[in-house]
Amino acid sequence: TFITDYRDHGVFAIGPDTTLTMSYNKVVGSAPDVVGINGILIAANATGTITNNEVSENICEVPNTCGPDWFNQIQAFGIVADSAGEGSIIANNFVTNNDAGISVAVKSGCCIVDQNTLKDNRFFGIVIEDSEQIISNTKIIGGNVGAAATANFDNATAILDQVKIVGAEIPIQALSSGNLTAAVNV
Repeated sequence: TFITDYRDHGVFAIGPDTTLTMSYNKVVGSAPDVVGINGILIAANATGTITNNEVSENICEVPNTCGPDWFNQIQAFGIVADSAGEGSIIANNFVTNNDAGISVAVKSGCCIVDQNTLKDNRFFGIVIEDSEQIISNTKIIGGNVGAAATANFDNATAILDQVKIVGAEIPIQALSSGNLTAAVNV
């Protein structure tokens, strides 16, 4: 399936007892004037199996709103798992040319994030936010920040297992606010 011309999320599942299974799809953003556009979203205890997809061009170009500053600006994402249900899988996806490639947020250990390729995502390749997650067997190529842990409302740890980062201006970055801690463990 080819999914494009969306104005919010290309595909999403939200809420408990909701599941999303996507394999071998192409999801292409096309609304740079929309704040916070996402290609694929799993949220609020929905469970997802997101495998072998190509997700690209989720870009936000709204002046003074979108940009690379994690705490003060908004980024568009290729794939987002925000409080996803236990056992969610994000694997074997090709995520390219987004503001940020993949984000896994809030629910520690919710997701298996394995064997993805993130290429030329302009601000962040992968972001672990307010949780602890393992990213394994993944390639991150180009962009500003390869892998980031961000502590906005809770501590954050990104554990990189067999992750290869090539050509990112900043290979790993830990960002925290207040008294919170963020760490990227390699």
